[in-house]
Amino acid sequence: MKALLALLLTVLGTNAAIPPISTWDYQVKDWRDRAIFWTNTVDAPSYRNATDFMLYLRFTGVRRLVSRAGIYLGSGLQATRATFIIDGGRTNDVPVNFVAGDYTTNGLTGNLTDKYLDTGFVPSNVSPLTENSMHGGVYLHTFVSDSAGYIPAGVNSVAAGPAHLIIKHSTGTWIQFLTGSGTFNNVADATGLGFYVSTRTSTTFAGTYKNGVLFVSVDPTEGGGLPDNTFMIHARGVTASVDSFSDRQIQYYTIGLGLDAAQNRTYQLGVERLQRRMGRSVL
Repeated sequence: MKALLALLLTVLGTNAAIPPISTWDYQVKDWRDRAIFWTNTVDAPSYRNATDFMLYLRFTGVRRLVSRAGIYLGSGLQATRATFIIDGGRTNDVPVNFVAGDYTTNGLTGNLTDKYLDTGFVPSNVSPLTENSMHGGVYLHTFVSDSAGYIPAGVNSVAAGPAHLIIKHSTGTWIQFLTGSGTFNNVADATGLGFYVSTRTSTTFAGTYKNGVLFVSVDPTEGGGLPDNTFMIHARGVTASVDSFSDRQIQYYTIGLGLDAAQNRTYQLGVERLQRRMGRSVL
């Protein structure tokens, strides 16, 4: 018995990739295993911080509100295939037209022509999302001064109308989240950096939050149901195609149920702590 205990202590003391057993999380382990499959390695800080982040989401109750999330940790471009939370969509995201140099420790950078991350996430197929309870969000690492309209995350469909997050430049940065046939949030933003979450939580409220604080809201009078096309990252999914590509650098994305003000703030604090611990916060 003493020999076995000594061996266990030796393993735990020398293998930096293994956090204490009490902090293991089965979903984080699954993410790590898939990331290792695609890239051969996930360093110890990434694994520990991803585990800490997941435990925070569980403890605060935010985890049940997130249907899909990408964490952009791991070594190399193919690490983006390893989706962090998967309650809908593909088992792994599919990076399309990206090259190795697009991925750094600060996230993944797209372009304005053909690069996107295919999640396989179709909102109308994912329970318990409804047209009055949905969010989409991204953590933006770069501010790109460009006059083109582009969408870092979104989906549209003819039948259900749009539900997407738009970050574009005209007289500043404009953020829009649409559900139904055209209700949107529209507000100028001088910096365009950090964690943006747009959400609809009822028949009378849709809002966009920047770094945990409500930025703009609107009464979404239109209905229309949930979109039946694929929610894309670094672009927008439309019927049998992809458009409105974004050249922002993204280091986290989230899709899920509607988030109220307190839930947005709680979520932002966890996401921001993760970014700080990984040395890539923009705040």
